[in-house]
Parts: sequence; C-alpha cells; structure tokens
Amino acid sequence: INDPATRQEIAKLIMLSQVPEWTAHRARAAQKDGQPQGPEGSIGKLAASHVARAASQVHTMIAGAEAMLAGDDGTVDGIISEILLSVPATSIAGGTDEIQRNIIAERVLHLPRR
Repeated sequence: INDPATRQEIAKLIMLSQVPEWTAHRARAAQKDGQPQGPEGSIGKLAASHVARAASQVHTMIAGAEAMLAGDDGTVDGIISEILLSVPATSIAGGTDEIQRNIIAERVLHLPRR
C-alpha cells in the first residue's frame, strides 16, 4: 500500500488489537490462580468495539467505495460490506459501550454511581 495515511491506520489497528489480547491473557491467568473475575471483561468488550470501528475504517480506506457493494460485485465477494454492516452491533451486543464504561468507572476508577 503506497498511501502513508493508510499504512499508518493499519499499524494503529494492529496496535489497538494487541491491547485487548494482552488484557484477556491477564484475565485468564488471574482466573487460573483462582482470583475473582475483575473488570477485564468490560475493558475487553469496550476495546473490541473500538477495534471493530477502527478496522471498518481501514477496510473502507483500502477498498474505497467498493466496500459498500454486496455479493459478487463487492470486495472479497461482499464480505467487507457485511463487516461494515455488522460493526455497530459489536458496540451493542453483550452490553452497550456506555454500560461497559459505567462498569469500568465504578469498578476500576471507583467513581460514584450515576
């Protein structure tokens, strides 16, 4: 890819996707040690929806307007358009981003309930 802005967004996406992976590893290790489940699930869920939005942006940068086409006309047989359509669901399924932020605020930052 010759466009430096696109390359930068790809690098940022790779970096963003590593953080939730490390958090999940830490949560699994704590669980194996018999520690109670902490806020890692909320952090991971919030990070996953952030990564999904960033990935859809990168997909669109690479595919251009063809990213919107479905079926045989679309990029990778329309898979990119399916991804773009499903991204908003990741911030809703399993608790909205706002709910996850509230959990993090209360359990990690010890902020008062709203």
